[in-house]
Amino acid sequence: MGALWLALLSTTASASADALPIISWGVDAAAQASRLQITANRVGCGASLSACLARNTSGHPDKDSRIALSLPASRSPADILAAIDQFVSADPPPGQPYEIGLDDFAAIVRRGLQTNTLSSIGGIPEVIAHARTTPRLAATVYEDDLPYLESIKDGDLSRFRDGVQRVAFFLHYRPAVGAYTDYLNRVKRLFPNAEVFGGIYHYDRADYLPCQADSRVRCTDAEEYALFLKSVDVTLDAVRRGYLAGIELYPGRIGQEATWDGWSKSRTCRTSRQPECIATSQRMGQALVKKLEAR
Repeated sequence: MGALWLALLSTTASASADALPIISWGVDAAAQASRLQITANRVGCGASLSACLARNTSGHPDKDSRIALSLPASRSPADILAAIDQFVSADPPPGQPYEIGLDDFAAIVRRGLQTNTLSSIGGIPEVIAHARTTPRLAATVYEDDLPYLESIKDGDLSRFRDGVQRVAFFLHYRPAVGAYTDYLNRVKRLFPNAEVFGGIYHYDRADYLPCQADSRVRCTDAEEYALFLKSVDVTLDAVRRGYLAGIELYPGRIGQEATWDGWSKSRTCRTSRQPECIATSQRMGQALVKKLEAR
């Protein structure tokens, strides 16, 4: 998810009291044309956070509060701490984004251990808390990384986890949805002060990863779509039961699937399957909008 997105904000009507908070990557044409309301648009920032925020508000500073900035796993904890400190300490402040997040969190932790910079991660919540602007702190976590994160006993890491205010929880492997509630309980133990948003991948991932974590066999087209529908149903049920505070959509751009630049990567979808990947993703986007409108 580290790629930089040009995000435009939804201009939907005011939400009702029970509106579902939705964070979305990319441009959501279908969401703009429906009754859905996008709370914030998440964008990947490979360089300066200030430049990233300015680029994604298109010269409209009033949109700052709807932009969620995301730092990628290619940056070490020390680099991330420096980037956040520079951003929140700037005078005058460059803006007030919705949040600053780390994606993906486990990969950043691994990088910190490899580069002996993990100690920097514990200082991030404090830097944000004492800033002129105080965006929320977020982290993206995946189900197959939970054992790794649970195994690390580190004070700096614990301080960071305690300071996280929102976790985006995504399933790398769609069949893992069968243990969804257990995963959420584990996420909540790791991040005791965070609200959790259920991540939904609404694109064809059959080429990206095998169908199961312990297999090399990809999902069939029918399995991929059926498991997507099941994951949406389970995620929305977790919202209803109070396990989730909202949802996060990736890659966004509902209604504009054919123009997503992710298709340029062969790992995302083989060139020979691109028409099929796009068509399946379009079906997923349409089904997702219907389910969200019907909730």
